[in-house]
Amino acid sequence: MGKKKNIWLPLLILFLVALVSAAVVTLLVDFFDDIFVYKYDLPSFLSYYKILNMTQFAKYADINPSLMRQYKQGQYVSEKQVAKIQTAINKIGRELAAVQLL
Repeated sequence: MGKKKNIWLPLLILFLVALVSAAVVTLLVDFFDDIFVYKYDLPSFLSYYKILNMTQFAKYADINPSLMRQYKQGQYVSEKQVAKIQTAINKIGRELAAVQLL
């Protein structure tokens, strides 16, 4: 009869390497997520975040809803309007970051 190979040690080592690798990847993602700034042109932002209801977001930003839909389609946006939209986005971000569900 041949010698029986013990495969538990290599499997344990493989498992530990995978576990450490996953932890390192998570740390790197968290680290780089804090460093990177995501920049969008307005139509891309409004298209990417489909969760935003254009009508409600426009009202929140104090902008005419039909004008906001035109911005989403790529119509020119003045710097003043971009500033209003940026302010609304930042305010929503702060509010969402402060939420704690029960």
